[in-house]
Amino acid sequence: MKLRWFLAPALMALAAGLAVLARMGTPEANPAELAKRCEESRPAWASYQEDIKGQIGARPVARWRGQLIEVRQESQSIAATFRLQSPWAEYGADVPVLLRDPMGHEYRQDQVVGEGPERKYVFLLDSKNAASPLPWIEIHFPHTERRVALGTEGRWSDRPTAP
Repeated sequence: MKLRWFLAPALMALAAGLAVLARMGTPEANPAELAKRCEESRPAWASYQEDIKGQIGARPVARWRGQLIEVRQESQSIAATFRLQSPWAEYGADVPVLLRDPMGHEYRQDQVVGEGPERKYVFLLDSKNAASPLPWIEIHFPHTERRVALGTEGRWSDRPTAP
C-alpha cells in the first residue's frame, strides 16, 4: 500500500522531468520568428536586459555572444561593429542595440549591415548633436553596458593591428 503512494508521485515527477529535458533540446524559435521578434523589440535603456529577454526570448538572448570591435562617428551617424559568435553569427536576426550620447539622448539602431560574423549597427544622430565628434558614447548590448571613449576623430577600435 505504501509503495503505491510513493510510486505514483515518483512516476509523475519522472514524466515531468522527461518533458522538460525533451524541450531543452528543441530550438528556441525558427529563424524567421527570431528575426521578427528582434525587429519588433523596443527595449528601454533602464530595463534593457530584461526587456530583450522578454521580447526576444531568454534562451536566444542567453546564447548571444559578441565583442564590440569598433565604433566610428561619421558626421550624422555612429557605426558600432560587433564580431558575433555562433549561433548568432549565422542567424539572419539582429538583436536590438541601444546607444546613448553625452547629452543623454538615446538611440536604437536604424540599420544593421552584416557580413560573415561581423555586424555593423548604424545609429542616425540628431543633426544638432552631430556637429562635432562626440567624446564618448554608452552602448547597451546583450549582457553588457559599456562606455566607449572616442578619439578626436570620433573613432575607437579593438581590432587587432597588422604587424
